[in-house]
Amino acid sequence: MATVRSAQVAKLVEASLGRPVGPEENFFEAGFDSLGLVRLHEEICAELGVELPETTLFTHANLRALTEYLENPDQPAGAERGMTGAADRRTRVTRSRRDARARARRDGGAGR
Repeated sequence: MATVRSAQVAKLVEASLGRPVGPEENFFEAGFDSLGLVRLHEEICAELGVELPETTLFTHANLRALTEYLENPDQPAGAERGMTGAADRRTRVTRSRRDARARARRDGGAGR
């Protein structure tokens, strides 16, 4: 993560949070909320002169994943590329909640 671009992103993240963030530290666990990530997205796009989908910081939710994406935007996100740690746990929990809601809708709300 020693590229100029990764250093710029890390600096923007640190300025937004007021503290440095580790390369594997999930943005939400670091202290960002959804609005904070949207603002950071805008800052990254303006500072780096790039156009990113608005969901990029949600699907690439730590410095390492985000800078890897910036270097290779065709690289898949999350579990598809071997995501580990807190980001992987968050993805599994989100999927299980989503699956539970889908089952409840399918089964007519049984088990509520």
